[in-house]
Amino acid sequence: MFVSMKSFNLYGDEWDETRDREGWRIKEAFVGHRIGGALLGASMSEVQPGSRLWPYHAHHANEEWVIVLRGEPTLRTPEGEHVLKEGDVDSGKVYAMDVAGDPIMFSRPGPTLDYWEGED
Repeated sequence: MFVSMKSFNLYGDEWDETRDREGWRIKEAFVGHRIGGALLGASMSEVQPGSRLWPYHAHHANEEWVIVLRGEPTLRTPEGEHVLKEGDVDSGKVYAMDVAGDPIMFSRPGPTLDYWEGED
């Protein structure tokens, strides 16, 4: 199988989308697509001061990470708002809800379990 290796420089000035709407001014690069990712989506966003990237939302079928390259964005979570700084990566917590929005689990990843543990 041949895999095409592409690169993308996070500190370049290549953007795939811009949004110029009051309170929502951003630039976004679809990094996963640019490097040929098939199973991992990754975007890089530059958010203008005073703007927001997206309305508050949650994902049920995938993870979403925040990695701060520059600046001090405010991250909104179910626990409240947190100011992040350069170099921060989100907390490593796992939060799962059912389709009604009720909590199923909120924890940090721990030791892996054997598939058959606790099964008869």
